[in-house]
Amino acid sequence: MTTESPLHGQGRALSRREVRAIYRQYGAAMLRRCRSLLGDATAAEDVLQEAFVNLMRYGGGFRTADKKLPYLLQVCNRACYAELDRRRRQPLPVAAPPESISPGVGGDERSAVMGILGLLSPKDRDLAVMVWVEERSQGEAAQALDWSRQTVNKRLQAIRARLRQAIEEEETDDVA
Repeated sequence: MTTESPLHGQGRALSRREVRAIYRQYGAAMLRRCRSLLGDATAAEDVLQEAFVNLMRYGGGFRTADKKLPYLLQVCNRACYAELDRRRRQPLPVAAPPESISPGVGGDERSAVMGILGLLSPKDRDLAVMVWVEERSQGEAAQALDWSRQTVNKRLQAIRARLRQAIEEEETDDVA
């Protein structure tokens, strides 16, 4: 299994023909991932385009990846994280994330979840997306991240605590 991070130090670039074929096969799933992470259809399309440009330039590792879709979704995750970081540095009004991101969670909590992604380390972002967006088990996430299940559990607890704190701070700001 290829464990390298997508697009980092990968072999030669992909051809336009290869990228077109990837888009036809996986583009819809990649766009859904971008939409779910960003909560904004227009931004998701822009980020997806950026992800495909990067894939064309640096995506030689795609050829050797054992599992193609997880590799491509990781490319999307990284591009979305970069966008979330940019938004955090330069706050802009953002549409609320779609309901499908976290069923049963209200709009304020959903906004806090999406906002906190920008505060997390890349590994913690990956973990949060795997468990709460992709609905993977802790065991599956541990295997994908090459961590122990105990580490996954501790990191999820820390992420939850950070989320609670962000929600409490937002509620305090609303009251003040």
